[in-house]
Amino acid sequence: MGACPIPRAWRTFWFFSLAVPLLLAPTFYTPPLRAFSTAPLAPSDPVVVGAGDIAICGSPYPEMTAKLLDGISGTVYTLGDNVYERGKLTEFQKCYGPTWGRHLARTMPAVGNHEYETAGANGYYHYFGAAASPLDQPCANSCKGYYSYNLGAWHIVVLNSEQDVGVTSEQVQWLRADLAAHPTSCTLAYWHKPRFSSGVSHGSNPYVQPFWDVLYEYGADVVLGGHDHIYERFAPQDPSAQADPQNGIRQFVVGTGGKGLHAVGSPKRNSEVQSSHAYGVLKLTLHAESYSWEFIPVEGQGFTDAGSAPCVRILPTPTATSLPTATFWPTSTAQPTATPQPTATAVAATPLPAASTTVTPGSIATSTAPGTSLNPTLTPASIPTGASTDWPIVVATEPPTVTPWPTDGEPPAGVGAHGPLLYLPIVRAGH
Repeated sequence: MGACPIPRAWRTFWFFSLAVPLLLAPTFYTPPLRAFSTAPLAPSDPVVVGAGDIAICGSPYPEMTAKLLDGISGTVYTLGDNVYERGKLTEFQKCYGPTWGRHLARTMPAVGNHEYETAGANGYYHYFGAAASPLDQPCANSCKGYYSYNLGAWHIVVLNSEQDVGVTSEQVQWLRADLAAHPTSCTLAYWHKPRFSSGVSHGSNPYVQPFWDVLYEYGADVVLGGHDHIYERFAPQDPSAQADPQNGIRQFVVGTGGKGLHAVGSPKRNSEVQSSHAYGVLKLTLHAESYSWEFIPVEGQGFTDAGSAPCVRILPTPTATSLPTATFWPTSTAQPTATPQPTATAVAATPLPAASTTVTPGSIATSTAPGTSLNPTLTPASIPTGASTDWPIVVATEPPTVTPWPTDGEPPAGVGAHGPLLYLPIVRAGH
């Protein structure tokens, strides 16, 4: 038996019920504007996350902190003492590898003292490879262990507190040159042994002071350290531990990666937050002109700490290039031996005296005879490279007098009481 034919009326109905909406759809339907948007999405600000004093076989906490990393994108940092007890390669492979080693490809490590319990920190440099000491590759033993990298708008410096850190050391000289070559708005530095710490087991480490001095000179913003197995946050401070909200460096101690925690003693000056009962990681979000922090504890521990702050905006004057000590003329009537005059423009009709003063940076020069004024032009050869010329020299129209150099850049009170003065530029190196 054949199929029952569909009546013509129904076929006509179905045709119009389907065709008419399709024909009218362009008239009544407008796609969402976002479907045609070609504007690129703004990339998120970079994140760094990590801790120090991390892995030891047999403890559950390294795995618990590693699970925190599993859920946080970004760059992983380590703050030294990455594996216990002696930083051997086998310890890295058996204890660090199964936990924090899951994130090896995105880790920028720092070395600690326990790594150097194996000669030359051989296990550390073998395990992390070129990432641990990129400045002297190929190297797998007694390497430099310091380097730097850029992340977003930030410059990040990794230092080695277990090597020579003296003022004239190769590492500190490299640090100064590296910061000079990367004048970014925001700078982060990290190494193992912190300059300041309220921890009972180790405490502060004054010997790393040269790191702080140079970082402060160049306007660094944040410093991270470990060694004491605590969490601590300091307010911005200068190298002598004086509060400095405008130009100071904020330091965090984050020795909470998994090894047993230490006790906290009496808080050091400018210490704002301390904890000795939480394992976890410190997450930093690096904005273009600021940063935010969040301490994230492992599951079951409730301590947290979070906040944000702007980057340093006004750089401190580098102490290495401060104004020289003022040198004054002797009180005797004998004048210095005449020296060739620089190009001069006479201010008064009186001829220049036979012998004139030479300008010493940091001193006040006067003319050698009443009624005359000198206006020497500093030649390029007399101005140190990189110096500015915005500090005054006073040239008076009276016989020479000794007037102390002002500390605030203004003319001394009453210095112009005897006649008109001319203010000429003096070189202040590094201003």
